[in-house]
Amino acid sequence: MMHIQQQCDWLKAARITSLNDHFLGLRFGTEPLNDPRPIAAVVLEAVSLANADFGTNYRVSEIQIDERDNYSPRAYRMMAYQIVEYASAHRLHQAA
Repeated sequence: MMHIQQQCDWLKAARITSLNDHFLGLRFGTEPLNDPRPIAAVVLEAVSLANADFGTNYRVSEIQIDERDNYSPRAYRMMAYQIVEYASAHRLHQAA
């Protein structure tokens, strides 16, 4: 099960499963993402795909995760995509 919520200018997703839990927070903005972690490439790929699918232009400026989570590119890809879907459905601010 996944839950997405907005906290100030962050969109945060929590994915709870019987085996692993994952947390992903995204902040959208105009500043480019400067994050060397492998998760950054996964998130940017998912956001790019979601932008194409939803006709949006969200740009990730910051990523927040729980470093204790087991790294799962598949889980983070799905979460990032669904965060953009949520932002699009709720017509949240996006980059110009």
